[in-house]
Amino acid sequence: MNDQTIDVPTTNELKSGELTLWAAVARPGSMRVYHHGHLMRQRSTDAELDAVAGEALRLWTNGKAVLVQRLRDDGGYDYRIVAGSFRIPPKRL
Repeated sequence: MNDQTIDVPTTNELKSGELTLWAAVARPGSMRVYHHGHLMRQRSTDAELDAVAGEALRLWTNGKAVLVQRLRDDGGYDYRIVAGSFRIPPKRL
């Protein structure tokens, strides 16, 4: 599979730790869908999804990825992560 291809799971099957492993080997610009639906609503009742969402946020916070949402025709969202090395500018005081 070409690493530029968007990996769209048919279910939300990602497990905690998989995004970090993926980000460690993915080429910059590679994209992966890590959730379908309404993340904020669903993560409050699903511990595994909450862990995956937290992992995605940590990768973004550490400058390892960018997080993107895409509205689907059915009203749900695709939550995507794009791999790369992104420098986060320091906060000015």
